[in-house]
Amino acid sequence: MKRQLLKPLAKLPCNKVPVFCYGTLQIPTLQRILFGQRVRGLSAKLYGWQRLMSHDGYWFITPRPGAAVRGKVIWLSVQQLQHCDNWEEVPYYQRERVRVLQGNRRLSTYAYTRRGAKGKAKSTSSLSAFPLPTVFKAAKQSRFAALP
Repeated sequence: MKRQLLKPLAKLPCNKVPVFCYGTLQIPTLQRILFGQRVRGLSAKLYGWQRLMSHDGYWFITPRPGAAVRGKVIWLSVQQLQHCDNWEEVPYYQRERVRVLQGNRRLSTYAYTRRGAKGKAKSTSSLSAFPLPTVFKAAKQSRFAALP
């Protein structure tokens, strides 16, 4: 199946774009490291996708009819979105447009996906398979941190 190129999503008047998060990007401490500030999100649900754990311990989403993923939508500037792309190691993950349900409203947003990847369903609601101090240390030592 040939995928279409992403068209820019509608931005808020403050030039922010929506991103659906289902893992570490929801963690306030990690947000401060990556974006220089906390980015509050609103609860949302992505239907037709499932969240799986990869062999290397990272969550990802992939299409699956009848499934749903709970997460949050955060609004990011273009620079913050670039930090996300680096953190999510695009093209390891692909940033693609999806439609989520936020309350009674459908919203077109970006999400980081891995179509066709193999993984295992886990019954945990944990945002990371790794201890959070390990995640924070990796973010601070990486090229994608917004803070010194």
